[in-house]
Amino acid sequence: MQVDPSNNKKTVVLQNTKVAVYWRTILYLVSAAVFAYALVEFTSNRPYEAMGNVGLALIFAGLSFRSKDAAVMAYCANIEERDKFLKKLRAEERKNRPWVGWMVRTGWLLMLLGVVYELFGVM
Repeated sequence: MQVDPSNNKKTVVLQNTKVAVYWRTILYLVSAAVFAYALVEFTSNRPYEAMGNVGLALIFAGLSFRSKDAAVMAYCANIEERDKFLKKLRAEERKNRPWVGWMVRTGWLLMLLGVVYELFGVM
């Protein structure tokens, strides 16, 4: 989020805000913990639960790369301005880091498959 310097306001670097740093750190740690639990499930011969948890770990890791979104939502009160910033962040992500979107979508797919296999007992 950039603020006009002519208004005597500081320029805010989104990735360095407290909200972004906390969001990024917490989600990274949660994704590591969920991935570790998925490895335990693989070794315990529960592949479908493990597949769902790998998907969940991918989702959390992808969201940790989107920590600027949390900062925009926390600090921007104007809804139209917030939407404009979020669209700009998505466009930058698609241009500079398209793999983040693929990582999150792959995570959702793996989690969905793991849940379906667990619910319907497919072996």
